[in-house]
Amino acid sequence: MASVRQRQTTVEPSSRTIEPLGTRASRPLTISAAALALFLALVMTALRRHDIDELWLMALALTILAASCVLLVLASRTSLPGISGRQHFLIAGLACVATFLAAMSQWRSNEFLRDDWGHLALGVVLVAMSPYRPTRYLVLAGTVCGSFVAGLALYQSVYFATPLSPITFAIVAAIPVVALSLAGAAYAHAATQSRARWRAAALRFGKGDEGEASPTMLAKPQRVRLLNGEVMPLLERILNRDSISAPDASDAASVAAIARSIMVAEANRTWLDAVIAAHAANFLVAGREGIRKSAVRDDARLSDAMDFQQRTAIRALLGAIFTHPEFLASRFSAAVAVLPGGHKRLLIEAIFGTPERANSSLKQWPFGPSLRWSVQRAIGHLLTVTQRAFPWQDVIMDSSGSALKLTLRFSYGH
Repeated sequence: MASVRQRQTTVEPSSRTIEPLGTRASRPLTISAAALALFLALVMTALRRHDIDELWLMALALTILAASCVLLVLASRTSLPGISGRQHFLIAGLACVATFLAAMSQWRSNEFLRDDWGHLALGVVLVAMSPYRPTRYLVLAGTVCGSFVAGLALYQSVYFATPLSPITFAIVAAIPVVALSLAGAAYAHAATQSRARWRAAALRFGKGDEGEASPTMLAKPQRVRLLNGEVMPLLERILNRDSISAPDASDAASVAAIARSIMVAEANRTWLDAVIAAHAANFLVAGREGIRKSAVRDDARLSDAMDFQQRTAIRALLGAIFTHPEFLASRFSAAVAVLPGGHKRLLIEAIFGTPERANSSLKQWPFGPSLRWSVQRAIGHLLTVTQRAFPWQDVIMDSSGSALKLTLRFSYGH
């Protein structure tokens, strides 16, 4: 059995965490920036190869820069909430080490600062992380890295051919790093503030949408069917005969009993019941095995305590789970309970896998990994939304044979 676990307790404010769906377009730009940094280093190395004293140091510098770019691309995947502080430090640190080794490889033979690629590649790497990190950390990283390349240029200035003061070389070397990192920080700050204002306005004016999937709304089709199928024919018979017979009275009592059962179901149905019932109807229309009536356990109506943002995130996540082509509706379950500290815990369990996959002779490879990949692709970006909406969440993926079990836990409220 293979297990993948992802746990989150706190989320730092960044463009990705505040608006994860809207910032998915930054992923191609991040990949392009990483490729640009490496391409810039390779081209400048090839053009100035006669200035290299230690070829192995330059090769090591390019390798470390490539590792920094690869880590940047992997850490910015859409299935992740953003680049963590440790990853930020590691990416910037590797780029700084690559800059230092590149300078060491041509320490005495390099006559012009413009021939160095370290400070340029470092600045590109730093600006590529702007959608994924908080503004203050972007400024801090730019300041530290800028000071590092300034000090490096200061010590190397004795070998430069241009007759300028060492401070000038330090400033020129630091400008690309500081300018690019501050530009990225300014973009991140503006994007974060604008999205925060937009979200506040949307929540303020969208409070009425909380009843979008209310039990009353979802029970309307049942009322319409009762009205068209039972009530209207009964009234027509009575009006045509201009009298009420014993069978009419019996039919009226039956209609009243059905109406009472619908009203009781409406009163007992929670928000979570209503949302899942709306999706369950789609399985019946498609002729697929539906969700069990006992799949939802929320007797204390704890799901009603979710706020608008949390309800929206869970509704979108359930929609992605239910529309996955290999989702097994009959094995789905959801439950809400109260934790000892007063917090509420939502537990969702979903099974993925089809009989065709189970009967396949290749069910372990490549079918096993591809199932996890398809599930992660379907819900990964939505998990970044729930990470912002809930103070704590836990994601577990267990694969056994041809099946994949997804377990989600969300804590909220007090």
